Amino acid sequence: MSIKSKVEEISKAFPSLDVVAGSKEEKIVSEKIRGFFEERGLEANTFTFEAMSWRENCAVVEAGGEKFTAAAMPYTPSGDVEAELLYVGYGIFDEEWHGIDASGKIVLLKWFDKKIDEVNWQYINAVKYGAEAVIFFDPYPRRRRRMVLTLSTDYRFGPGTPPYVPSVSVSYEDGMRLLKMRRKKAKVRVYTETRVSHASTSYVVYAGSLEGPVFTAHLDKWLTGFTDNVLGTALVVLAAEMFGESTGYIVFGSEESGAPGYSPWYWIWGSRRFAEHLQDKGVLDDLGVIINFDVLGGEKIHVSASGPDLEDGLQRLLGDSFLYGPDETIFDSFSFTMKGVPALTFHSYEDIIPYYHTDMDKPDIVNWEAVEKAFSAATRVAQTFLSKRWKMLNYNSLIQRVKERLEAVSYLPEAVDALEVLSHVIIDDEKKARIFRRNLTRPLYHGRYEVTLHDIVSAYPYLLDQVKDLITLRNFIQNRGVSYEEVLKVEGYRIISGYEQILASVETRFWKRNIPSNQVREAYIALENIVRSNILKLKRILEEMAR
Repeated sequence: MSIKSKVEEISKAFPSLDVVAGSKEEKIVSEKIRGFFEERGLEANTFTFEAMSWRENCAVVEAGGEKFTAAAMPYTPSGDVEAELLYVGYGIFDEEWHGIDASGKIVLLKWFDKKIDEVNWQYINAVKYGAEAVIFFDPYPRRRRRMVLTLSTDYRFGPGTPPYVPSVSVSYEDGMRLLKMRRKKAKVRVYTETRVSHASTSYVVYAGSLEGPVFTAHLDKWLTGFTDNVLGTALVVLAAEMFGESTGYIVFGSEESGAPGYSPWYWIWGSRRFAEHLQDKGVLDDLGVIINFDVLGGEKIHVSASGPDLEDGLQRLLGDSFLYGPDETIFDSFSFTMKGVPALTFHSYEDIIPYYHTDMDKPDIVNWEAVEKAFSAATRVAQTFLSKRWKMLNYNSLIQRVKERLEAVSYLPEAVDALEVLSHVIIDDEKKARIFRRNLTRPLYHGRYEVTLHDIVSAYPYLLDQVKDLITLRNFIQNRGVSYEEVLKVEGYRIISGYEQILASVETRFWKRNIPSNQVREAYIALENIVRSNILKLKRILEEMAR
């Protein structure tokens, strides 16, 4: 029986559309997953936790006597708005709104296709300029899409501002039809009926030996959600067939949404809660390497790993046929990365973007050959971990990455002192490695949320992240082949996302104003002081590790 046939058989446990955090569908699917584990001879358990649950009952757009099929955007409220339609293109940049007053109007926006997950900033702008309701039309044909919206202008872990203006998505074709009706001055109606529970129960199902390796995936989904993440859940069940009690298996609810109180960091809530649960029980540090599956199905397979030690070990093991990089903050693996646990995700997110969170995310879009390749690689990682345990990782890479950053600024006396302390740090077991990772890994955003369109990245060692900016400015003022244009491209402003702390930096572009070239030296002096201070903080961490 092919992997395709096996996955499609397991996928029958899922309904055709949404499986929402804290919903009855999520409970039913979690019970079926637990049953799959038990059928394979495993003792399965369920961890329950509180989650916010949002559901659409009905979403309709009407115009010119026609009804358009729509998908309510989570966490849109119920509403019934009839008004004139205003088209503002993407509406993601302030200049697009120059001279526009959206008060009393329904705003039509083209979903920003250059970065699908920036739709929240389009919504925030529309509301900021007065929209009564917002309609997004998809950049790709014949599909509707969902993405969580809030009115928070940050990504804090805690509660945020709910979206109090109704919003829906329609297909590209219906967006074009609405544009034509707008020219005829036809009024448009947006009707949404939704419900929210702030005390719903969500589920994590786990089985096998969590001392690992541990195969993981999430079971909740928006719309058809085959690659995100019916497929990943099915692969965890197939891994259970192959490895039995020798490895662990965790399937998370509340990945797509669920964090309480309209938290703007709404995602990976289930895995964050489960990681905290393991920590509270005192067993988190017993956890083996996490092997997560999410949004697979595209041709190009990415392996996103929690740190340079794991990334190096994976590259040695799997070779050059995968695309390697740091763990990504959108995946459940990152909940464990933040705790210092080695974790990786196999994914093909970039290839899946046209189908991501849409009603066209179905088995017929899947590259099954690539799925076989990813699953084979994941099982190879598991087998290697079972035989070698933590020797599979290259702990020296953790020290080497820090050393390289310090050596880049070794003209600073603080860096010389820190290098001396670092030379006495020995990471020869997983316990020490986890302390090192926890202390030096943070979710980092480069730029200002409202201005730049960047991803939140997993940064290691985050305290030395500004070193590359410092070197650029130094080389410019010393005429070492760095142009003024390169000076303007330094990362600048930095936010430790989730915690919403500013990581002190210097900006060479302040909104629309560029630094004059004769002021770069002053920027360098300020940034050098910041880097010196951060190296002192790092040195204190290293001194603890060297004891």
